[in-house]
This record gives sequence, structure tokens and C-alpha cells, in this order.
Amino acid sequence: MIDSDTLSPLLLALGAALAVAVAALALLARRRVETDLAMETSAEKTQRLTEMLNFAPNGFYRWDSDGEQVCSRRLAVMLGLRAGTDTRFEELVQYFGPSDQAALLAGVAGLRRDGSGFVQEAALLEPVRRIRFTGLRISDGTDRWLGDVLWAEDITQNTETLDRLSSETFVLLTERDRLRAVLNAMPIPVWLRDADLKLVWCNRAFAQAVKVDPKIGPYQK
Repeated sequence: MIDSDTLSPLLLALGAALAVAVAALALLARRRVETDLAMETSAEKTQRLTEMLNFAPNGFYRWDSDGEQVCSRRLAVMLGLRAGTDTRFEELVQYFGPSDQAALLAGVAGLRRDGSGFVQEAALLEPVRRIRFTGLRISDGTDRWLGDVLWAEDITQNTETLDRLSSETFVLLTERDRLRAVLNAMPIPVWLRDADLKLVWCNRAFAQAVKVDPKIGPYQK
């Protein structure tokens, strides 16, 4: 039988132990809540960043460090991928011609092997588009590898504009040469001066009349 003198210290010890246990459980519960909130915040940020990338004007295909592969919605729409975002890279390259396929496969092989970046233009077979691919390695501030990404940009309109400007430039140069030939064939002198009255061009008749040296003067045949 335990007397009252022995029971009091025992109750005090049990009470103290219970108080410590309750405090420890409360601390663990608080840390669990903080961890859950941090994980939820991190997941929200990750989802937000993912959605931002999905709405970027350029498409992308990504290889993560954990082995996951991601095809963006924008890329699927841009290339008309029949499997959508479930398309794998090996299937993606089949939407291009044989030479472009080989170049893309070689570029991605170097990127995945040692992080060698590359830029490659390729012609999409259907619908007909010109795509510029840029392969990059993704690292954090400590240079820790996070993954590799292949950006895709539709440059069809840029290419068409350049071709049109080149064609228009060729037409203008042809017209210039034709007009110059007509003026040179005229028997009367024709010349052109700038705002400072400096002679900048003349035809053959003018050059012969005033003895302009074709080698040093403005006369052009």
C-alpha cells in the first residue's frame, strides 16, 4: 500500500511527464500543420508556374531530372500532335522530314548526354510550318541539373516576310539597273546632285561632255 507521502511526488512526476507529452504532441501537430501548408503552397506555386508555361507563346518539351517527360499544350497545338500532350519525343520528330528528324535527334542526344545546347530549324510536314527548336539545359543557382528543355517557336511568318522582302529587293534592284541603262543610253547629259550640290550620279553623255573620270567620278556604267 502506497502512503500519502509517497503518492504526492509520484503524482507530481506523472503530471509533469503528462504535461511534457502534451506539449510535445502540440509541437508535433503544429509542425505537421506548417509542413502541410508549406507543401500546399509549394504545390500551388508549381501548378501556377506550370500553367504559365503552358500559356507561353512558344511550346516546349521537357525532360525532368526524375525521369518525367512533359509535352506542353502549346507544342501539341502548334505541331498538330495527334496524341496531344501524351506525345513522346520519338513520336514528335516523325512530324518532320528525314533530314530534320536526324538533326533533331542528334541535337537532343547531345543535350541529354552532356548539356550541349543547340538551335535547329525544321520544316513541319503538315500543316506546312517552319519551326525553330532551341535545346537548353536547366540548372539552379548552384549549377545543380534540374532537367533539359526543347523550346519550339513558329517562325513561318518571319520566313515568309523575309522571302517577300528579298523578292521585292530583287525587283527594285532590277528596275534600278534598267533605269540606269536607259539614262546612260540617252544622248543628252543627265546628272544628279545632293543637297550640298555635290555630284552623286551622271549618265554617259554627261561624263563625256565634262570629262568625268569613270574610275573616280559618280558616273556608273
